[in-house]
Amino acid sequence: MPVPRAVTLGFIPLALISSLLVPSAGAAQTDTVSVAAATPATPARLTFWLGGGYGAGDGGYDLEDETALEHAFSLNGSVQSGWLLLSVRLALAASSITDHSADYGILAGIASSPAHRFHAGAAVGLGHMAVTGGGFFSGIGQSAMTVPAEVQLAWRFRSWLALGVYGFMSVSRVDTFGGVTLGFQVGRLR
Repeated sequence: MPVPRAVTLGFIPLALISSLLVPSAGAAQTDTVSVAAATPATPARLTFWLGGGYGAGDGGYDLEDETALEHAFSLNGSVQSGWLLLSVRLALAASSITDHSADYGILAGIASSPAHRFHAGAAVGLGHMAVTGGGFFSGIGQSAMTVPAEVQLAWRFRSWLALGVYGFMSVSRVDTFGGVTLGFQVGRLR
């Protein structure tokens, strides 16, 4: 019984794709040699930095005005290997020294290649949050486990110094707050 024409034509694209994916033995050997000669075998460089910034935040505990835009502060230490980004951070949104929400946490995520001048990274993790309000002696203060998240965008104009924007958010059962800070990064960036 002859094979229908539609079935035979269906195998032609499959044969073309497989020939592109599985080249002949001679071509594979030539490609391997040329690729090995073109790319040196260097391991991914470990990069690390300290960052800090000041900006605007929202959501911190404020007894006087829940709609007021607040001050935001961030301080973080980050390490990157390949695409993996690990950060330890302290973030704060405050309307005053006595009315604020703060967290510290350990975060893991992904980031762009450190070899480029413009760098981006995002991470999420686990942390601890403390909320105070109404003054030091008011008795209002709570703490809880939190899920912190961050986004880092930086222009690395030197191999050791960068300017950037740091966005943070912290979500817990007690309070949710976030902020955006303009700051710096110092360390082995590229």
